Amino acid sequence: MDTRLRYKAEGKDDPSKNAIQKALKIVINGTYGASKDQYNSLYDPRQANNVCVYGQLLLLDLIEHLEGHCQVIQSNTDGVLVRLPDGSQEAYDAVDDIAWEWEQRTGLRLEFENYVKVVQKDVNNYVMVGEDGHLKVKGAYVQKPTALSYDLAVVNHAVVEQLVHDVPPAQTIAACDALKDFQLTKKISSKYEGLYLGEKRLQERCVRAFATKDQKAPGLWKRYLKDGKLKKVEGTPEHCRLVNGNVNGASVPEWLDKDWYVRLAEKRAGDFTDRRNKE
Repeated sequence: MDTRLRYKAEGKDDPSKNAIQKALKIVINGTYGASKDQYNSLYDPRQANNVCVYGQLLLLDLIEHLEGHCQVIQSNTDGVLVRLPDGSQEAYDAVDDIAWEWEQRTGLRLEFENYVKVVQKDVNNYVMVGEDGHLKVKGAYVQKPTALSYDLAVVNHAVVEQLVHDVPPAQTIAACDALKDFQLTKKISSKYEGLYLGEKRLQERCVRAFATKDQKAPGLWKRYLKDGKLKKVEGTPEHCRLVNGNVNGASVPEWLDKDWYVRLAEKRAGDFTDRRNKE
């Protein structure tokens, strides 16, 4: 843990050390996850619950001391997000003193990160903008694509651009010409007999779907093995085209229905902003 914290501090100016601290964080946090896994040698559910409840109670104590000095935006099992009055050094110093006293009393250590903008749907779905402009995102609607999870990349990017820079989703999506960024990968489990494109049964159990302008194109369905009932695959467009070949480097074809992706991005961005407006 000490090594990880040292690399985190040094990693602000050194990307290689920042990568190391992220790896060490996974190792440290993994011990807690393993204590909940009955097939792991570190299995210890009582201690796992103790860690969780202990942390929640101490964070609640911290929140009670912070109230009156700042606005508590959200709290989770391992952190608290607060908003300070703009430009108030007095409030900042008060929060800093409360945090220091809490650390001395509990024997725990807090890590501090400053953000200038936060847009959240809930505690597990948010976008935060750091003082240097970097983004911290969490949740399926805003996550960055990875090699193992590359679904609706253009939609997620459009949502973030809308929330952070007020760029309309239509503008972001219109500017994208990479077919891969529009893909929606769907895979069925063993409880389904198979996938269907309309009435045609597919041999594949994992497909790459795209929205198409062709109004005669069918939708993507799956049939339950138990009772034989068909169910539309969640999140897929009404009219689908499948492209299961290599899409790396492929440009957007004429048949792709970009409007479907725009509507989806607008709805997802609205899930954040509509809640914010109500609050």
